[in-house]
Amino acid sequence: MGYKVCCAAPVYATKASYTATVSVSDGVKTTTQDITVTITAVVNVAPVLSNITNCSKANENTLKVCDLSATDADNDTLTFTIDGDDASLLSVVDNTILKFNTNPDYESPADENNNNEYLITLNVSDGKLTTSSSLKLQVSNVEENQFGEGQFGTSVME
Repeated sequence: MGYKVCCAAPVYATKASYTATVSVSDGVKTTTQDITVTITAVVNVAPVLSNITNCSKANENTLKVCDLSATDADNDTLTFTIDGDDASLLSVVDNTILKFNTNPDYESPADENNNNEYLITLNVSDGKLTTSSSLKLQVSNVEENQFGEGQFGTSVME
């Protein structure tokens, strides 16, 4: 009695199919059958970041930057991460929101270059492939409510 064992996982790019003849005997009669095993290419498609421009601007004194969005043709579970020069100043919350760890202050920038341009790389991974996009997140100045501002010395809400 003999049999073949494939000792390594087949690779589609190397060989797309394997053929063999299988024989079975009861000692009196023998039956044979040719079989073909076809190898199917498994292609994982990288996830795609969506609405990335929504993450390029933020107002001072506001923690939330944007909602994170991506799609994956394979319907794999996606995970967002950030890195880059100013990544330590931001976080991904619940795998859905990009936010500052502390409110950004236009008058006292905390980014590495002290110019209110926070340089990060936004990554989305399906566990096998990762898609990345470099972002320059610009913090905008917002008129702050201070007693005495506005017309006739009243507070201005913006």
